[in-house]
Amino acid sequence: MNKFFTILKPIVFQLLRLFLLIWFWLTKKDPGGTIRETIYELIEQDEQDPEKAVDTEERTLLMNILSLKETFINKIMIPRARIIGIDQKESVENAMGLMVKNQVNRLIVFDGHLDKVVGCTTLLDCLRNNKKNLRSLAHELDGISPRMSILDLLIKMQQTGEKMVLALDDHGGTEGIVTFDDLIEEMIGNMKEAEEQLLPPGRITVNENGELEVDGHVELDELEELENQHLHFIKRDDIEINTIAGYICAYIGRLPSPGELITHPDGREYLILDASPRRIKRVCIRNRPKDVAV
Repeated sequence: MNKFFTILKPIVFQLLRLFLLIWFWLTKKDPGGTIRETIYELIEQDEQDPEKAVDTEERTLLMNILSLKETFINKIMIPRARIIGIDQKESVENAMGLMVKNQVNRLIVFDGHLDKVVGCTTLLDCLRNNKKNLRSLAHELDGISPRMSILDLLIKMQQTGEKMVLALDDHGGTEGIVTFDDLIEEMIGNMKEAEEQLLPPGRITVNENGELEVDGHVELDELEELENQHLHFIKRDDIEINTIAGYICAYIGRLPSPGELITHPDGREYLILDASPRRIKRVCIRNRPKDVAV
């Protein structure tokens, strides 16, 4: 699967380039709101001209791009609590060590705290200029509203060449960060999730010790119907919860990190096997030891 999406990524960039070219051209020619209709005409062109038609993968990607207009930055941004940053007073060597430790190539540089972000630096900048102070290596970041649509940010980044932006709250405080890679991953991720849901095997695995390993999007009703598992979930009246990922997030009030163990009042433990800054991908469900209190 990973190999497939590695191959697919260049196609995404080509389609994105085509989409933006059409978008920019039509914006100049016709500001009256026919852009979306024109893209839909391009997608459905196979009925009129099969030789110029886009194939299934291209159609899916273009539809994903269009759907980004209704999706907002706060859905995909890396939240404040998970931002990896360093104070400008620290050494360049410390910054490089932090990037290597966390396996990232960009690092937020702040002045005292995250509400005073100076900019971001890269591992390459630090390697080339390890004798300079950290502040001088920080590239200034633009601030955006977390209510900005993903498509609008995608177009903005394409125009300016930015690789990262800050999501700011109404008081100018740092709420999160978004990278260009996050936007591309959102497009590819939508396709990957759709394909995974069409492939049921592996979504739910029962281990020899009785533990369950399930994908985050598996529905609670499906788990409760599993034979010989006797699962029952404590659902809240004020929140509509359908999936195991939603069930876990509703209890702890946030997205958990990979490797985190959540002890739930329902009598079970939930070990997060795989997660991204935006969603729980896979979780292990097991009965809680009797001597463990919630």
